[in-house]
Amino acid sequence: MGGAEAQRGERAVAISVGINHACAVLDSGRIECWGNPIAGKTAAPDGAFSAVSAGAGHSCGLRVSGTVECWGGNPYGQTDAPGGVFVALSAGWQHNCGLRVSRTVECWGNNENGQIDALSGVFAAVSAGWQHSCGLRPSGAVECWGSNEFGQTDTPVGEFSAVHAGEYYSCAMRSNGAVTCWGARSGAPGGEFSALSTGGYHSCGLRPGGAVECWGDNAVGRTDAPDGVFIAVSTGQLYGTCGVRASGTIKCWGWRGYGKIDPPGGAFRAVSAGRFHSCGLREGGAVECWGEGGGGTEAPGGAFDAISAGWSDNSCGLRESGIVECWGDNDYGQSDAPDGVFSAVSAGTRHSCALRENGAVECWGEQGNPPSGGTFSMVSAGSNHSCGL
Repeated sequence: MGGAEAQRGERAVAISVGINHACAVLDSGRIECWGNPIAGKTAAPDGAFSAVSAGAGHSCGLRVSGTVECWGGNPYGQTDAPGGVFVALSAGWQHNCGLRVSRTVECWGNNENGQIDALSGVFAAVSAGWQHSCGLRPSGAVECWGSNEFGQTDTPVGEFSAVHAGEYYSCAMRSNGAVTCWGARSGAPGGEFSALSTGGYHSCGLRPGGAVECWGDNAVGRTDAPDGVFIAVSTGQLYGTCGVRASGTIKCWGWRGYGKIDPPGGAFRAVSAGRFHSCGLREGGAVECWGEGGGGTEAPGGAFDAISAGWSDNSCGLRESGIVECWGDNDYGQSDAPDGVFSAVSAGTRHSCALRENGAVECWGEQGNPPSGGTFSMVSAGSNHSCGL
């Protein structure tokens, strides 16, 4: 872990996730980073900051004074931040962009595809992506520059309130709350959503009326959402998606291999989709899993309040008593749950994390090490990193 450890009573006020690492701004103004420390990208400098943005092999922070400071890998000059005062910044894959007090955009780092050749004029926001960048004009218009191999800089017409430059795509929020995406794996449908779940190659949204709509890569039918009314939806990282119907039954779709999309009958109140297996929580608190999850599908008896299906054939559940119990793959200690009372649990790839009743986060297995001290209200264990609110 880079930077000083969080002191007791400090709380995170902003968070940014990069590649295998994440950084947070604490209410004291300090930045704390965790995850893969390669090239020093988690070694945040001392001092007070108002914002942080985590890139691929580097990170950048906006000091309270308005100056930008970056740290980590610097093969393309991405940590050589220019002088002067900024009001916002965004760290991309190998380049960064900042918004000056004058509202002009300045970018630095890798310029192989013109991603740091910012357009002239005034902007209200800026976002640095993989090999392209996008800015939001005060009028609400979006303009992008850099690589356009997949049409990620071919901006749509209209008025927007926010913009995000992704890997080979871009997304923007319209003034009415609708999402528009363009480029590779985009095509977000119009209209209003009440919930959203995003996987590795596809995304799904829950409409206000309970219908599920998915978009993105459909190589194995993972975006072919069934008809009917749902109360929840969960997309897996690669192959499948599962939803809980209003009746409490589970319906899954996508790749049929390993039995992942063949849930048992009956009523459930929650579902969690892992890699090759999924688990459901029955109305009475019993857990039932299905698919090719090895020991991860062999759920213990008794009542649970919550369930989380992990990536490496492992699963964790939260007992009604608050005790965490995990089962399945334990090559890295990800199923060796600690003693004590918890309020939430999340199973990742080689590690798991849980939230204690006092707001402290505890992780076990490989890639754990949450920030010490401070309180959280939610925690989520991913592939090689974790995030907390």
